[in-house]
Amino acid sequence: FKSPKNALSWSAFNEGLPNGQVDKICLKNNVLLAKGVNGIYRRNIDGNSWVMVCENSPVGGIYDFDFDDDRIVLAGYNGVAESADMGLNWSVWSDYIFEWTAVALKGDTIIAASKGGVYKKLISSGTITKISDGLIKLWNPSGYDYYGEFEMLHFVGDNIFICGETGVYKLSNNNWYWEHTGLANWTYALADN
Repeated sequence: FKSPKNALSWSAFNEGLPNGQVDKICLKNNVLLAKGVNGIYRRNIDGNSWVMVCENSPVGGIYDFDFDDDRIVLAGYNGVAESADMGLNWSVWSDYIFEWTAVALKGDTIIAASKGGVYKKLISSGTITKISDGLIKLWNPSGYDYYGEFEMLHFVGDNIFICGETGVYKLSNNNWYWEHTGLANWTYALADN
C-alpha cells in the first residue's frame, strides 16, 4: 500500500506482486525494490506494475538485500550474491560456514553479516576482508568464530550501525572497529530521522 505524506488514506500498490508476504521494501532515486516470498521485484515509484528481478536466489533464499542504481546485493543461506546489471547476472561469495542474514551497499563497499562475523568487500578491487573486531564473540565451535545472529545494517552519515542478538554496534569507517552502543540484546531494526 502507499499513502501520500500527511494523508490518512492508503491505496493498493501491489499490481504485479504475487500473493504472499512482502517483508522488505527499499526506495532509492524513485526506484523501489521489494523482497517477497518468491524473490525480488522492481517498480518505479510512478510506474504501473511490479516486475520480477530475481525469482530464484543464487544463494539459496534471501534473508536481506540492498541496491544502488543497477547493483543489487543479496544475503542468503549459501552466501552473498551481487549483480551489477539489476539481476541479469550474479557473482557469489560463498566460502563461509554460516548463512548470511544482513547486507548493505554504500558506494564502493558491500558490508555483509553472518553468524561467523561481518565482512566488507571493495567492489573496485574485489577484496573481501573480515571486519569483526569489537563484536561480542559468543562461542567458537570446532574452530569457527560465532558472533550470533545479525538482523540489519544501517547507515547514518559516515557511521555504520548493526543490530542483532548481542545488541547494537557502531562502526567507524576510519578504524573498522565495532563499538557496542549499550542498547540491549535482540534488537531487530534500526531507523533514523
